[in-house]
Amino acid sequence: MTDFRGVLWDIDGTLIDSEPLHLACIRQVSETFGYVLPRAQEERFLGYDQTTVWLAIAGHFAGRVSEADWKEAVLAAYIARAEREARPFLGALEAIRSLAAAGVPQACVSNSERRVVDANVAALGIAPYLQFTISRDDVALGKPDPQPYRMGCERLGLDPARGIAVEDSAAGAQAATAAGLHLVRVPADGHTAPPEASRLPDFRRVMGLFGLDGASLVSPAGA
Repeated sequence: MTDFRGVLWDIDGTLIDSEPLHLACIRQVSETFGYVLPRAQEERFLGYDQTTVWLAIAGHFAGRVSEADWKEAVLAAYIARAEREARPFLGALEAIRSLAAAGVPQACVSNSERRVVDANVAALGIAPYLQFTISRDDVALGKPDPQPYRMGCERLGLDPARGIAVEDSAAGAQAATAAGLHLVRVPADGHTAPPEASRLPDFRRVMGLFGLDGASLVSPAGA
């Protein structure tokens, strides 16, 4: 019998291969306002909210755009592209469905704004399997602060010591650990070979923690 009683999933970069799209939208909008974001610096923004990114690069705009207008432009660019460009990682949907069928309570805890969270959940089609979602708009402090995960545990009625958080970013991992959850860390770089299967071992691990057979997850040859 497993000691775990619930799962809190990150979304971007964990369930859905959206981090490259987020960065592309940040790059696209920033270039519109005269700043070319160096690709070598992009990785440091993985898992962080828009406010953190804005504060890191705002000085490069020299007053050409306000924080509110930049954020709105990035959000609009992402939502316009998410349905056709953001894709679930292999095994993500099957893992969530299997856990739901086994009666495991699940929720999503994201550092993205509500509109992005809703767009991602709709693209994934996982709303029926979740108790709720938490966005950056729902908390005073985002990841790496533990507040989002603490809220998730409270809303699930879950003792953090009996909950699992699934995360890809350093910020998310720090938040989950500080909240007292058991962490399953998926690769932060989703572009390993084959990229679409890079999370399969971790999705199987999550299922195994609840006594479920992760081998049932779809797998490409050699994965």
